Amino acid sequence: MPVNVSAGEEILSGTITNLSDSGAALEFIPDLGKQDFSFEIGNSVSIETKQTDRVSGNVVRQYEGGIAVQFSTENNDILRQISEIVDDELSKKDG
Repeated sequence: MPVNVSAGEEILSGTITNLSDSGAALEFIPDLGKQDFSFEIGNSVSIETKQTDRVSGNVVRQYEGGIAVQFSTENNDILRQISEIVDDELSKKDG
């Protein structure tokens, strides 16, 4: 699922590669050759999709090409929406 991830003034396009009730793994799409990103463990980030409102959380892990984010607890309704959208997209690929 495509998303925009922001921390302060930095905004990157990415994809949710793994989603749970408590967090998500995100991989970034290089922007015109830009390979690096500056999200640090502990950074507060916002994740936004075209279909849902903004979800906030904190970076808990960095890996090559992406980050893992632990969501804030006040995002439950939005997380349910994102989960439904991801499930719909996966069922379209399988069917």
